[in-house]
Amino acid sequence: MRSLPLVSAYSRMLFGQWIFDLAVNIAYLVIWMRFAQNVLIPKCISGTGDFIQNMQGNFSQDDSFMANPVLNNISDPNVRAEVCQAGFTTFKIILIVTLVIYKLITLYGCIISHRYVVQLRQERTEQRWHDVERKVDGMQNDRMRLPGAGAV
Repeated sequence: MRSLPLVSAYSRMLFGQWIFDLAVNIAYLVIWMRFAQNVLIPKCISGTGDFIQNMQGNFSQDDSFMANPVLNNISDPNVRAEVCQAGFTTFKIILIVTLVIYKLITLYGCIISHRYVVQLRQERTEQRWHDVERKVDGMQNDRMRLPGAGAV
């Protein structure tokens, strides 16, 4: 349809949605990191969380995993703290990298829609100039046909 007002409105809404989504993602990261730091990591370290209990239960059934010294010492609070902290740090990094890649891809979509709006505006301006040129050419031809126009 190539309607400039509709494409322009879509582009503005898409960029507004991107900004809103960015704010929600930042809020989500801040809340999740605080929750992980204040609740999940202490539960993991104390052993009351499902993470450590499930790990101990799963690894005690299979002897091949017992060769790992970190898993043998999982009851040690220092090792448990390191394992818990490393696990949540790894998850944090993966989450942030994934969200940044997602936001960059959606930002590229906003840029594409904005460039299309600019292209439509340029085409509209060029079309108007061509219309004006045709009218001016038509007026010059009409003057030449007037009586006495050739006498000057």
